[in-house]
Parts: sequence; structure tokens; C-alpha cells
Amino acid sequence: MTTRDTRQEFFPKDPKKTYGLMELMKGTAPLVGKGGPEDTFFSWPHLLILELLAMLGTTFVLILLSIYVRAPLREIADPDKVQLVEKAPWYFLNIQELLRHMNPALAGVIIPNIALGLVMAIPYIDRSNKDVGVWFAGTKGAKIALFGFLYASVMMVALVVFNEKFHWHGGTGVNALFMQAETVKGITTYVTRFPSAIAQDIVVGQAIPCALIFFLSLMLGVGTWKIAKANTREIIIALFSAFVAAYFVLMIIGIFFRGESFSFISPLNLPPGAISF
Repeated sequence: MTTRDTRQEFFPKDPKKTYGLMELMKGTAPLVGKGGPEDTFFSWPHLLILELLAMLGTTFVLILLSIYVRAPLREIADPDKVQLVEKAPWYFLNIQELLRHMNPALAGVIIPNIALGLVMAIPYIDRSNKDVGVWFAGTKGAKIALFGFLYASVMMVALVVFNEKFHWHGGTGVNALFMQAETVKGITTYVTRFPSAIAQDIVVGQAIPCALIFFLSLMLGVGTWKIAKANTREIIIALFSAFVAAYFVLMIIGIFFRGESFSFISPLNLPPGAISF
């Protein structure tokens, strides 16, 4: 068979042909039998149509909400009238809550960016194709996710209450571990042991929060690995569940337990305008 005949076989002259041959490779075809792996379907047009329907449905629901639900808008801002309670939007209240407990740059920039970077790195850390598309990678993963969520929720509430009780950071003083008594002319006062405010911020506002985050995350990961015999994906599920729990717990505290000047207060005693929605 000549080269021309071979080309005629692979590229038939058919004006009704709606496809074209892009490339030829030696070897066996990976798609056999029904034309593809089991439990799969083509992205075009099947998957794209489902995604389009989901997008249109979401858009329709949002349009209905925008028509029938009033936005929580207030009066025009008045520079002569200061609001008693100033809160960020609900989705940023977790970061505003973090500002109460650690250095502002650490809480507002460094930790959120590190957390988002770790979330984006998950596909590069977990490269296994096992249980792909299965919620929580199975029943065991669902239990690990629940444990991680409860673990982080309890820890976040305990740390927030501890800081409000002992004024570890952002309060009227620092923990007694970092205070010393001085008596001058019979009058006893308590002063910080740090040589400067910068040293105090480095230790109390930066080093201790970072150490706590690392230690608690390490305890969760190692505990899941040792106790539940978890694999890489299940450990990531536990850590990600803890991240989601921290996000929502801090947001709930910021909404319902912060009053004037963002002080800790009972939800029953919140002043008007304290809830941001």
C-alpha cells in the first residue's frame, strides 16, 4: 500500500464528516469495550449541560432572594455619629475575632494566606486516585471529619474564653506568668517582665499563638494517624475539617458574643446594631 493510499484510509474525503484525526500513536488504545472506563461520561455535552443547569438554577435563586429579601442596609454614613458597634461583614468576622488574640499582621495577613496556601496545596499532597468522588473517602473518613470538626470547635472556644478571662492578649494586661510585683514605698504594683512592648508582642502576640496553632494541628494529625490508622487523605480530611470549624466558630463568636468596642458579651445583652445582618 502506498503512502497516498494510507492517507486516504485515515482521512476519507467525506463532506459530511464532523470530526478530524488529530494524532496517530503506536500502541494499544486505552479506551476499549464501550468506548471508555466504567461509570464515566463525556464532559461535552453531558457534564457541561449539568454544570450549565446548576449555574442557571443558582442564578435564579439569587435573583429571587434579591427581589424578596431586603438587604441589611443602614442609613447614610454620618461622620458626626459614631456607631456603638462596628463589625466587619459576617464572612470576615473570624479574622476580626483573630485580631483580638494575636498580632494584627499575623491574624489579618499571614495566617489567612498560609491557610489558603495549604488548602490549594491539597491536590499536590494527596495524589492518590483511590476513592476519588466518594464523600469523605468513605465511612471512616466521615467519622474522622466529624472528630476534626468537634476537636477544633472545642479548642477554639476554650482558647477564646481563656483569653477573655486572663487577658492574654488584647486585654487590659497579660497573663500572670509575664508579670512581676514591685513594691515602692509600701505600694505594690505589677509590671511586665518584658524589656519593651515589642518583645512582649513578639512573645505574646506572635510566638505563643503560632506555637499553639502548630501544636494543636500536629496533635490532630498525629492522633488521627496513630489512633484511627488514617492514611494521607484522611489526615488531610481531619485538618481541613478543623479549618472549617475554626472559620465558623470564630464567625459565630464575632456575630453573637461581641458587643460595644468588640467586647465579650452575652447574646442577650447585645446593643442595637450589634448583629451584622
